[in-house]
Amino acid sequence: MKWLAVIGTREATAEMRRDIDERVRQAITEGWGIVSGGSTGVDTIAMIAAMEYGGVMRVYLPIEYTAYAKSLRERAAQGKCLPADAEATIVALDELRSHDPSAVIDPSGVTTLTPEAFYARNEQILQRAGRVVAYHLEGNATASKLPAGTLLTAQRAQELEIPTEVFEYRV
Repeated sequence: MKWLAVIGTREATAEMRRDIDERVRQAITEGWGIVSGGSTGVDTIAMIAAMEYGGVMRVYLPIEYTAYAKSLRERAAQGKCLPADAEATIVALDELRSHDPSAVIDPSGVTTLTPEAFYARNEQILQRAGRVVAYHLEGNATASKLPAGTLLTAQRAQELEIPTEVFEYRV
C-alpha cells in the first residue's frame, strides 16, 4: 500500500480543515493509506477523515498510548494545544483503536514526552511515507518554540527525497 503522511500544526483554521478533509478523501479514493502522528490539529483532522471515508490509517505516537491521553491533557493545561483539540484527539484515537487495534503504534517503554520522542515519531512517519503533505499555520497561539514540528519534518522528508507539498496558512 502507498502511504500519504499528513502532518501539520496543532491548530487548524476552517480552511485547513476543509483542505485536509478533501486531500484525505482523494488519497483514500486513489488507494492510499494515511499515516500521521496522533497530535492535535492536523493529525487528528486527517485521522477523523480517514475513518469517515473508510481508509486505512496508521498513527505513530511519540510515547506509549496509556501515557498519551494524560500528556495531551497536561499539554492543553500548559497552553501547548487547545483543550478541546486534546479531547478530540483522545476520542479519535480511542475510536481508531477500537476499530483497528493495529492502527495505533506506540514505542514500548517510552512514557515521557520529550523533543527526542517527537523526533523519533516523525522519523517513523517518514519511513512509511511515500508522499508527504504538510499544513503549516503561521502565527498560531500554540506554535512550538523548538526547531521542530511541521516545517522541520517537511524539510526532513525532502532530504529523504520523499515527494513533499507544504501548504501555508495564516491566522
